[in-house]
Amino acid sequence: MVITDPRMAAGAPPILAGKPAVLVTVRGGSYQPGTPREGWDHATGWMRRILADVWRLDLKVVQAEFTLVGVNPALDQFKDVACQLREQAEEQARHHGRELAVTVPSTIAA
Repeated sequence: MVITDPRMAAGAPPILAGKPAVLVTVRGGSYQPGTPREGWDHATGWMRRILADVWRLDLKVVQAEFTLVGVNPALDQFKDVACQLREQAEEQARHHGRELAVTVPSTIAA
């Protein structure tokens, strides 16, 4: 719905330019380079294009992968890497959350 607002249309002055934002994505498997599904993530690139390039948000991205490990038996072999990737994603989310806690009050006033 936001993208239909004329104030957010391509070519309009970006009213959100420079505002901090965090995009969190969750994938059941893995689309990282070198994996069999590399290049299958068609959503994240599109979201980055809108949020960072069109709306010019100060965008940070957190990607959690292999979230279906433990649910889908075909992915059980990736238990260790899934645990490591989850820890990394959670740490990134905490880091970005702390950054937002510091910057958001000042950007609201702007």
